[in-house]
Amino acid sequence: MDHETPISFSRRHGYISSDAEITIIDDAPPFLTLKKLIILTIINKKVTYMTIMHEPLHPGEIVKDALIDGPGLSVTEAANKLGVSRTSLSRLLNGHAGISPEMALRLSKLLKTSIEMWINIQAQYDTWKISRISHKIKVKPLKAA
Repeated sequence: MDHETPISFSRRHGYISSDAEITIIDDAPPFLTLKKLIILTIINKKVTYMTIMHEPLHPGEIVKDALIDGPGLSVTEAANKLGVSRTSLSRLLNGHAGISPEMALRLSKLLKTSIEMWINIQAQYDTWKISRISHKIKVKPLKAA
């Protein structure tokens, strides 16, 4: 990035290239900018993915912000709108299950977002979680031929 200009989104601060397209920030659902520091990564002048620093929220907490806390739906109402059982949604909201590809599709249709956004939120959480125990996994790299 040539020149970095400070910007703020929600109550968080970050840096983004002054020549980058940042319209995606304006269009982003507000629940994505809550509670934790989010650093936007710029590739080819577009926001392509997010890296969440420190301990990220469980994806269920983000879904809860988007469905329950924001619009004020009950768990039963939200489950009905998604076309899933109350138990299935409750397990996600309480951190006992993750966002499956099917749930990502359902959330994207209900909230007018992309499937990839939900898959990426889950992948970021899973990556952070496994990185905490990476020192316990002993694998020797392949030797070059």
